[in-house]
Amino acid sequence: MCDCGCGPQGCCDTTSMHRRFLTKHEEIENLKAYKTELEQEIRGVDERLKKLAE
Repeated sequence: MCDCGCGPQGCCDTTSMHRRFLTKHEEIENLKAYKTELEQEIRGVDERLKKLAE
């Protein structure tokens, strides 16, 4: 997510202007990246739960 608060799509990551409209390809790529981040978060939570249960 970029610092402007635009959300997980990170519209400001590659340009200095604040974009409102992404191409379909950009939106798909951003959603894929967001999904990967969520999956990593889930793995981290699972690891933490396992460690706490020991």
